[in-house]
Amino acid sequence: RLFKKGFRAGKSYPGWWGFLLAYLIGFLPLLSYGYLIWANKHTTGVTWGDVHDWKSLYAHMTGAQYRRFMHGFGDLLRWERVKKVPDHFDMQFLPIGTCLFAIGIVVTWKRAKGAAFFLLAYLLFNIGHTLQYSVGDYQNYYLPGIYCCALYLGVGLAWSLRWARARAAANGSETASVSSIAS
Repeated sequence: RLFKKGFRAGKSYPGWWGFLLAYLIGFLPLLSYGYLIWANKHTTGVTWGDVHDWKSLYAHMTGAQYRRFMHGFGDLLRWERVKKVPDHFDMQFLPIGTCLFAIGIVVTWKRAKGAAFFLLAYLLFNIGHTLQYSVGDYQNYYLPGIYCCALYLGVGLAWSLRWARARAAANGSETASVSSIAS
């Protein structure tokens, strides 16, 4: 319809048809994973995860070869990892980040409970998954949770800057000085 204004303008489609079309169009890019099967058979030097058929491709994509690392150690080591979570956060975002993170959670919870709940649940599930994974470089698995933290930090920073500007305006101070401090 972008190039031809009247294209299919008078036609209506039943709901099931749109769902079927969206499903098919959404599924087509998944077929590109078939390249791994082809590449495994036709290249040398690269294993491509040893995918030689659709069953092994599914096992590769779902991480079947890594399931042995789940729950691979005892509770003592797990609690040691739990104790280190705040340290990893503090190294990543510094103490000011902890303050902005807390502000971001409160502000997001007041303005968009659904989004706040989703981000917090995702963050906690990510931490829980990482604590269960018995590999040496488990800190790398915190990365999806760090994105949630960054969103909360951004909300906290935006709210803090608005609060500082409003406070400066209420005190009769110049807002330019607050803007220069913020930037």
